[in-house]
Amino acid sequence: MQSRRQGFPQGKRIRLQTYVQKKVFAIALIVVLSAVLVAAGLFGFIVGMNMTVSRSDVQVPQLVGLTVKAANNLLHPLNLTLRISGERYDSLVPQGTILSQLPPQGSRSKSGRKVQTVLSKGARTHPVPNLINSTAGVAQMTSEKNNYVIGRISTIMFPGIEKDLVLAQSPAPGSTLAVTPRIDVLIVSGKESKYIMPNFLGMKLNRVKPFLEEHELKLGKVHYRFHQSLPKGTLIGQFPRPGHMVQSRDPISLEVTR
Repeated sequence: MQSRRQGFPQGKRIRLQTYVQKKVFAIALIVVLSAVLVAAGLFGFIVGMNMTVSRSDVQVPQLVGLTVKAANNLLHPLNLTLRISGERYDSLVPQGTILSQLPPQGSRSKSGRKVQTVLSKGARTHPVPNLINSTAGVAQMTSEKNNYVIGRISTIMFPGIEKDLVLAQSPAPGSTLAVTPRIDVLIVSGKESKYIMPNFLGMKLNRVKPFLEEHELKLGKVHYRFHQSLPKGTLIGQFPRPGHMVQSRDPISLEVTR
């Protein structure tokens, strides 16, 4: 009787241990199964998200060489939008045809994005004007009237020919293959003093005027332009450009902030 009071009988202790072990095993099994289910659910969620993301990506088709209408018809089923970001002349590509695109053909893009394109303006409809035998001032006005600008100005001493006269030009008169709107000219310099055009950009107009007067250089038109960051009266453009040869009779046009 005394030994039974001191503790459980051996048989009962074994049964208790077995019961506890079964409970612990059952709890551990539940924890493991729960972890597996959570991992499986997380894996399924990630796979589903990846599939959703991959379905939202589309392959950008080739638009170069197409018209705007044809490109829109091609992009509409892909939920992509055509955007025309610019135009340029191209004698080999018909007017209204797409010259370039971004993103390029074959790349992946999100559905709903825009495809940037540049359109061809076709060959130039305005041929290069004839500036030969015109004075520098007339040549400049003629160029601007025909959507061109005077580019590099070269000078030459030519006795017997009126100075300030255009002897040659490039591109040639009548050409429609000009890539840029610039016309380079060769002008008779005569015997007057010649100067290398200084760089006035960034200087104040009230400092440039005395310089021109001191060197007997002719101030032409002054165009005023709005500028967000530069102070009023700052030079932001000049013609002829810095480094070009100029004479005392050549008008110097300036662009100044207002």
